[in-house]
Amino acid sequence: MEEIIQILLDETKHYKALASVPLGRKEDVGYLVSDERNMERRVRGQRSRFQDDVGKWRYSLSPKLTYVMDQSGVRRVMKSDPGVYCVRSQVDGIQVWLPMTPQPSDESTVVELQRNYSTLARDSSYKRKVTWINACYPGPALTPAVAWYEYMGRWPDASGRGNAPTTEQPRAGGRRVPTETAPAGDDPDEAPLEAMEVSSESALSDAAEVGIPIPHRPANG
Repeated sequence: MEEIIQILLDETKHYKALASVPLGRKEDVGYLVSDERNMERRVRGQRSRFQDDVGKWRYSLSPKLTYVMDQSGVRRVMKSDPGVYCVRSQVDGIQVWLPMTPQPSDESTVVELQRNYSTLARDSSYKRKVTWINACYPGPALTPAVAWYEYMGRWPDASGRGNAPTTEQPRAGGRRVPTETAPAGDDPDEAPLEAMEVSSESALSDAAEVGIPIPHRPANG
């Protein structure tokens, strides 16, 4: 998680956010993508929309996670009712949350993340995680308007066999199918998006060329 937080904060400006998720094959790879439109939707109380060319996704929960960054590294924490930060520990074989010692100082950075988990409708072995920062203290003056998309598993074909790009979506020039947590068109100011055609070997290689490889790890990690 530390690496993902560093990519999202990107204080060194080493990573350049893409305007959208690239077309084509995506296997065990991640992308830093602009999330400005979703930030605007959240301010209006609307659900986020995560767009790509893969197809229809089945969504699960989008849990909120809190981490503390300091000289000791990155630790996942939970804030209790009195405002005390706690860390997960094991006591007598049982996982419990205990107060951090010491509590986060002025030199610490508290990052509040949110992560959406989804599974491809036609192939449950192919998964996606989208992670973004809701808040950061003290952190940057503005919350980074980016999200980290991870694609895990073997690229599926239209029948779900996992060896070719999909062509099952309707095709039209220059726009993409929305894969989202809300039905297309729930925003009266925004028309439903259409599919972008993937039609050449060069397009299929684009996603691999600009992506950042990710290690194999459990889908819920």
